[in-house]
Amino acid sequence: MPIRYRFPPRLIAPRLPSLLFGHRSAYADCCAAYEAIGTTPLVSGVDCIPQSGPFIAVMNHYHRPAVPSWWFAMGMLHAIGARRLGHAPHEPRLIVARHWTYDDYWHRATWGAGSMFVVGRIIRAYGYLGMEPVALGDAAGGRRARSMRLALVAARDARARGGMLGMAPEGGDGPGGVLQRPPAGAGRFLWLLAATGIPFVPFGNSLDGERVRVSVGEPFALPALHARGGPPAASKALFDEWVLQETMGRIARLLPDALRGYYADRMPAGLP
Repeated sequence: MPIRYRFPPRLIAPRLPSLLFGHRSAYADCCAAYEAIGTTPLVSGVDCIPQSGPFIAVMNHYHRPAVPSWWFAMGMLHAIGARRLGHAPHEPRLIVARHWTYDDYWHRATWGAGSMFVVGRIIRAYGYLGMEPVALGDAAGGRRARSMRLALVAARDARARGGMLGMAPEGGDGPGGVLQRPPAGAGRFLWLLAATGIPFVPFGNSLDGERVRVSVGEPFALPALHARGGPPAASKALFDEWVLQETMGRIARLLPDALRGYYADRMPAGLP
């Protein structure tokens, strides 16, 4: 029987009150969700996930019509939680867009408005960090800057207590699930996060048949890469491109060739 990546009512109903008004464990709910649909994520490179200490998980924003993107994020949370449970804090604080964005008024007024409420409850219940969608452009620039400042505070807190953050720098779905270049400024934001002294761990999400595949790469530190050959005096655009190439190229390395997209020939030197 095909796997249906949908939340069954028997899973949602008993959790609805605490999703609306309380706090929940993302790892426990990810385990329950995968158990409810009769599968588990396939994970490779699990030893690359540090069992203790802080890190920032960076992943591709993979989406398929039959498998919404949140199932891949849940696969990453499942892998991290299973690796660190009993050893260290095991639930990353994800940086997520506060709501979905659409080009037409009808979808903005319906799905967009509804997603603002739903995502807001998820952010509250799991202790996540909301980010203003990049698609809103300069109109949300002030709110986005505040979101970034809060994310940097959260990164410093994660460093102090051995916790984790998680994010998908692309910020949205790409056509066919192919890896896209993140929006302008994403590289500088990653650099600011890295400057707090926390390493990154890359996660590549894809499908293996019908099952979610999570591939994990070696941790890396952007400051060390910068000292080794980054362009400290380059323009903002070139610096942004360099940071993204170093980060997204490592995610691309973990994906099937057909999903590497923009980064197919932009993987950092020395990666196999």
